[in-house]
Amino acid sequence: MNKDEKLQITKDKLMEATLHLMENMEDPMKVTSREIAQKAQVQPAMINYCFGSRENKSISLLFRRMRSRRSFLQTSNRRRS
Repeated sequence: MNKDEKLQITKDKLMEATLHLMENMEDPMKVTSREIAQKAQVQPAMINYCFGSRENKSISLLFRRMRSRRSFLQTSNRRRS
């Protein structure tokens, strides 16, 4: 496994951990970097290495979810036609 593949695995783990934590918090913006790193089983510094900041990661996650939802809706609309 090369460096890029390892980095992508780490990014995916961080995204999944963030999603899980945000979905289970009353105020999703109160999820901390330390909680995310612990859930993903990586060092907290990897958040900044992979995304620049916790906020950038959250924004990246939001865009990913929006793209996924849009794709789902487009597919559903095509099936109805």
